[in-house]
Amino acid sequence: MIIRVWHAATTPTKERHYLDIVRRVVLPHFETMEGYRGAFFTVRTDGDLRRYTVLTYWTSMADVDRLTDGDVDHAFVPDEIRRTLEQADETVEHSEVVIAHAIDRLPEHA
Repeated sequence: MIIRVWHAATTPTKERHYLDIVRRVVLPHFETMEGYRGAFFTVRTDGDLRRYTVLTYWTSMADVDRLTDGDVDHAFVPDEIRRTLEQADETVEHSEVVIAHAIDRLPEHA
């Protein structure tokens, strides 16, 4: 399994709109992609910003390649989302899972 990691930041006032677009646009898009296995959106407060780390899970790098049309390091950031962000990485990091432990204990929904 591959974990794709991306970072962005928004303000508390824009955060609700950001999360709405994630639910309406981004996650449905991911659901249509072969090899998509799920995602975690984590957040922490840093001064006046809400900093997000987004982890998406994919069966293989071949699936990521299809998602990105061959530009695997490029971040998928729709314009509608970009307008809600103060900062957004243009690239992503990929890691291969070598050990997964007790993942059946993770909740289905936050």
